[in-house]
Amino acid sequence: WRHDALTDPVSGLRNRRYARTFLTDLLERARSERFRVTVLLFDIDNFKSYNDTYGHTAGDEIIRQVGALFKAHCREHDVVTRYGGDEFCVVFWDADSPRVAGSTHPSDALKVLSRFQEALRGHRCTAIDADHGIDADAGGSLTISGGLASFPWDASTTDDLIDRADQALLQAKRAGKNRVFVFGEDPLAAAPDAPAQA
Repeated sequence: WRHDALTDPVSGLRNRRYARTFLTDLLERARSERFRVTVLLFDIDNFKSYNDTYGHTAGDEIIRQVGALFKAHCREHDVVTRYGGDEFCVVFWDADSPRVAGSTHPSDALKVLSRFQEALRGHRCTAIDADHGIDADAGGSLTISGGLASFPWDASTTDDLIDRADQALLQAKRAGKNRVFVFGEDPLAAAPDAPAQA
């Protein structure tokens, strides 16, 4: 029962309830052990149009494939969750104490994101590929927009850290989608066609 209560049935990932509980506990530990935590919120660009064009079964398959692909590019201890709808929440943290030499946030998270975005560009999503009626030139490709915020610099509580990441996500979407912003950066200073900004 506990597993079902904390697991998203569509993606098989942990759900919003788990993300918030895990993050709250982790921040308490991070305060005492003095390590860093970075939260990423991201969603799938134009997801509603995929649902409207190909149906909710295709939408569910997109959610599953994106979640599995992101998880495959994370470290084993980082936590990937489906936060709701087409939105995902990822918690990056330093599992070893003291923290791993050379580990920095959010640049480590941005490296993971860069690898994921590259893999996503080359990934053919079977739910929307040419066999399902999409233009063959589009190749069934997907993009994401995301926002990053880090403890202890940007926020010190679960609510505030998620809120800061959400603000950065909104900035990324307003700047044209298919990019990731770090909380506090100026979206107007970012290159307009760069997929991720530090």
